Amino acid sequence: MQLCLDAVNLLTGMIEAYATSLASAPELFDHLAQLDIAALPSRTLLMKALVLIGAATNDQQLQENMSARILDPLGQRFAAICQQPPSSEVDSQLVDLIQCMDGVARASQPHSAAILFILESCVPLMKSRSYSQSVVAAILVLIQNITTKVSIYVDDKGDSATLYRTIVMIVDVYRSEQASRFVGMTENDEDKGSDLVLFLDILSNVLSKDILEGGEDNIATGAQVALASLEMLLSVMNESVLKLPDLAMKFFRLVLYLVEFSREALSVMSPDLLVALCQCLREGMTSQYGSEIACTSMEALTEIVSYFMVMNHPVPPLLAQQFSDTIPLAFETCLENSCENTIFNEATSCLYSLICFDKVAFDRFVTGMLSSKSNEAASNKLREEFAALLPEDPKPGRRERIAFRQRMERFLNEIQGLLSYV
Repeated sequence: MQLCLDAVNLLTGMIEAYATSLASAPELFDHLAQLDIAALPSRTLLMKALVLIGAATNDQQLQENMSARILDPLGQRFAAICQQPPSSEVDSQLVDLIQCMDGVARASQPHSAAILFILESCVPLMKSRSYSQSVVAAILVLIQNITTKVSIYVDDKGDSATLYRTIVMIVDVYRSEQASRFVGMTENDEDKGSDLVLFLDILSNVLSKDILEGGEDNIATGAQVALASLEMLLSVMNESVLKLPDLAMKFFRLVLYLVEFSREALSVMSPDLLVALCQCLREGMTSQYGSEIACTSMEALTEIVSYFMVMNHPVPPLLAQQFSDTIPLAFETCLENSCENTIFNEATSCLYSLICFDKVAFDRFVTGMLSSKSNEAASNKLREEFAALLPEDPKPGRRERIAFRQRMERFLNEIQGLLSYV
């Protein structure tokens, strides 16, 4: 294994100075013809090196020759094996070949992008091999690298749309076929966590603007798949799973992407899904998962609340209750993080949006907090400062949020220590 890796590293080191010589040398192809590339332990790195050799030649004829003699046969072999009945041997060969294609994706070169339409074969494969975690994981890694490294080189709009639809179909099949695997998942299930991290990366790429060049239909389809996947993910994201830091961060970022880039998706979410989402964001707002997750959760919640206010969509009663119930947590977060500028900014924006949505609930919260205290002088001072914190009729908007943050800074300076004594 080490000898193979050393040989591939040597080949990679020769690319810059000898790419054209390597690509035009019959000996290279003679040696490769004697090897089963897919059976080599360093197959992914070797395929990446071979693609980079072709790219470094800057010679279309040499690139086409390398593709015809190396890439095309692997693609044909993969298509043939996909047709064979499932068995452990067949599944092992599929993983090896998918990892070869992953090497092509990792090279991130325009001249080899066409081979990646083997993804079309991965749609039925993801379903028929749903029992094989090695096949499923290999497909996920391949898609992740395609969406991050190769999709930008697909120039034709029709091809781009086809690639996008294929990725969306694979994601949807994965969601439907693998959901039951994650039931009861805990922080100790690291293999499952790794799979979900890949899945979240792919979903984020599906929602990103970089690969949404195929038209509005693609954007809508991507949002639909993300929504369906979100339902599965929310059923998984319990307190234990959220202790996996990479998984938790990618999940909350995905939620933020969804509510920022595909806000129309909020209008078609079921009330139960919206409530579950906001409950999860409230969990993320607590300090136990770190400041970055807290900020991302508050930013996402601000987007959701703002959407329902600006669009004048009917708000399900349970969701409205969620918004109102989050006011104390947002206020507390402002108090606890007055010296942490990033968190404080997100906390004040979130609190202000919640107040604009339901000022009566905020007034009730303040009244309840003050009425339960015994120090009358301190209570009166607090009551005055709370009255100065808001305009009579708070309105949503960026300028208004900034003004509220400034008033909140003044408020905290004026009431230092008073909340402890009243």
